[in-house]
Amino acid sequence: MKSFDITSLKQFHIDPPLPLITVTITVYNIEAYIGKAIESVQNQTYRNLEILLVDDGSKDNSGKICDSYAEKDQRIRVIHKANGGPSEARNLAMEQAKGDYLAFVDGDDWIEPEMYESMLKAMLQTQAELGICAYKEVSAKGIKDPSNDKIIYFQDDEALESFIKEEEEIQIQNAVWNKLFSKKLLKELRLPVGKYYEEILFTTKLLHQAQGIVYLNQAYYNYVIDRSGSIMNQGTGKRIFTDQIPLYMEKRQFLQEIGREDLVQIHNLFFYKRLLLHYMELQKHKPEKYQTMSKELVDLLKKEKVNIKKAYNSPTANTNEKKRMELFLKSPKLYKMLDQINESYLIPNKQVLRNQTEPLVVIQLSGGMGNQMFQYALYLQLKALGKNVKIDDVTEYQAEKTRPKRLDVFDIDYPRPTETELKILTDSYVDVVSKLRRKITGRKTAEYLETSPVFDQEILQKDRAYLVGCFQSEKYFAEVKEEVKKAFTFQLEASGKYQITREMQPYLKKIQETRAVSVHIRRGDYLEVNDLYGGICTPEYYAKSFRKMRQEVPGCHFFLFTNDPAWAKEIYEKESDITIVEGNDEDHGYLDLYLMTQCQHYILANSSFSWWGAYLSKNQSDNKLVLAPPKWFNGRDCKDFYTDDMIKIE
Repeated sequence: MKSFDITSLKQFHIDPPLPLITVTITVYNIEAYIGKAIESVQNQTYRNLEILLVDDGSKDNSGKICDSYAEKDQRIRVIHKANGGPSEARNLAMEQAKGDYLAFVDGDDWIEPEMYESMLKAMLQTQAELGICAYKEVSAKGIKDPSNDKIIYFQDDEALESFIKEEEEIQIQNAVWNKLFSKKLLKELRLPVGKYYEEILFTTKLLHQAQGIVYLNQAYYNYVIDRSGSIMNQGTGKRIFTDQIPLYMEKRQFLQEIGREDLVQIHNLFFYKRLLLHYMELQKHKPEKYQTMSKELVDLLKKEKVNIKKAYNSPTANTNEKKRMELFLKSPKLYKMLDQINESYLIPNKQVLRNQTEPLVVIQLSGGMGNQMFQYALYLQLKALGKNVKIDDVTEYQAEKTRPKRLDVFDIDYPRPTETELKILTDSYVDVVSKLRRKITGRKTAEYLETSPVFDQEILQKDRAYLVGCFQSEKYFAEVKEEVKKAFTFQLEASGKYQITREMQPYLKKIQETRAVSVHIRRGDYLEVNDLYGGICTPEYYAKSFRKMRQEVPGCHFFLFTNDPAWAKEIYEKESDITIVEGNDEDHGYLDLYLMTQCQHYILANSSFSWWGAYLSKNQSDNKLVLAPPKWFNGRDCKDFYTDDMIKIE
C-alpha cells in the first residue's frame, strides 16, 4: 500500500486518444432530483463522456425530464424500460456501454465537477483497474466530508482487506457509485437482479479480481442519506432476511473459496454485530410481524454458535463485544434491557463530556440575504484555516415573519450543528441539574456576540465559539476572496426553482445594452430606525452621486433598486436616464441582486445588499466606479465595511 498527495494529479496529463467514460444514471420516480444529478455529470471537467440515463419505468415525469436533457446534449442517451430495479438497470447499462471505463450515479445524488478527471488520472498514473473516491454524506443535519487530499494505491488484496475490516477512514463501501471501473475488469460479472443490497457480493469479487486499485480520499460524490422514499432509508424489514443476510452468507463463502480464512472471521464479526443492531431496531416496533422477524434473528444467531465462537475469539474482537454476544445468546430479553440502558443514559453522557472539549465553531445565520452572504463568507475563511465550522440556520429563522434564507439561490450547502452541539456551545440545557449549576457557577457559554463593526482578528483564531453577528468586512474572508466570488455564482436555471422571471428579462436586456449604473435606495425598515440609519443616504447624497457618475461615465443609464418604488417614482420617474426596477418582492429579492451584479458601476446604499452587488459585479476591471455613503451607521466606526475601490461621497 502506497500513499501520495492528490496535488500530484495536476502534473499528470492524459495522452490522446482520450478514453471514453460511460456514466450511467439510474432513474425511478425522482423528478425533483434527477436534473441536478444529470447536470453534475454534464459539468464534468472531463468531457469525453457517454451519459446513459436508464429510466426504470418511472411513473412520474422523470422519463420526460431525461428526454429533454438528451435533446440538448448529444452525449446523452436515454433508455426507457419496464421497472426491474436498479440492478437490472445497471446490468443493461453494462451491456450497452461504449466506454473504456464505466461509472454509476444514483439519480437522487450528484457529483463534483472534477470527479472523473481526477479518478481517471489516478488510475492511469498507477495503472489501476479500479478507482474509488470518498464521498460526502448529505442530510438535513448537514454535510459530513472526510476529505484529506490523500491518494492510496492498493496491491494484491490490500483493498479487499480494508473493505472487510470496514476501515472508516477509507470509504470503499459496497456501493458502485463512488467507483470508476475499467470495462475489462467487469468482464461478465453482473449484479444480482431483483434484490436489495445487490452490491455486497459484486464489490467483494471486484476488489479481489482487480489488478491495482487506487483510492482518492477526496469526496467527489454527494450521497443523500435521508431522502424519504429512498430504498436505502426503509429501515429493518423483510428484505434483511430475503436479500441482505443471504448475500452476506455468499460473501463469506467467496472469502472461504479464495482461501482467506482470516478475512472470514473479520467478516463474520461485523456480520453478527449487524444482526444484533437489526434485532434492537425490531424491538422498537410492536406489530406481530416485527416480533416474528426478531425470533428469526434469534434462531439464526443460535444456529451460528460455532462460527460466533470463532469470530469472537479472533484477534479483531474485543472482550466487551464478546460478553455482549454471550449475554444475547443466553437471554435476548436481558440483552435488550441492558442495551437500552446503555443507549439512553451512558452513551449520551459520555458524548456530552467529549463534545465539551472538541473544537467546533458555529456561525449563526441571520438577517437578510446580504448578511447571510457575509456569514457564509466567514464560514469559507474559517474552513480554509482548518477549523471545524458549521452554520446554524435554524435558531434565527423559527419565527413566522423572519426574512427568507436565500443562500440556496447559489446552490450552496454547508454542515449544520446538531441540537446537542448547540446546547453545549451556548450552555442552554434546560434540565434541573443544569439550571441549578448555572445559578451557582454561571453560564459556561462559548457565544461571541459582535458588538462593534470593526474587524476583529480574534474571530479567525477561535477553535470553539458560537458566533453571532454580521461580520460585514472583506477582511473576514481576505484569504478566500476568489472562492467567495465563485461560491456566490447565481444558479438561475430556466427550468429550476430560481430563474429570471419574465418581468425581469427586459431589465436584464437593457442593462446589458447600456453603460449600466446600479443605484440602491433602501427605505422601509431603514426609516423605522432613524437613530442608526437616518441622515446618511440623503437626497443630497444621491444628487451628488448622480452628478459625479454622469461626469465620470458619460451616457450612462441608471437602474434604481428600492424597496419603495412608489416613492422612487415620485422623485425620479421624469428622469430619462433612470429606470426604476419593479416587480421583486422579498421572496424574489435575489433577482435585484443578480441584476445589480450585471451592471458596470454602482451607487451604494448603506446596505450589505448593494455592497455585494458591487463586489460581485461582472465588471471586475479597474474602471469600475463604486460610490458609497460617507458613513454606514450613525455613531459607529464602520471603516472596515469599505473596500479599496469605494469612493465616499461626502
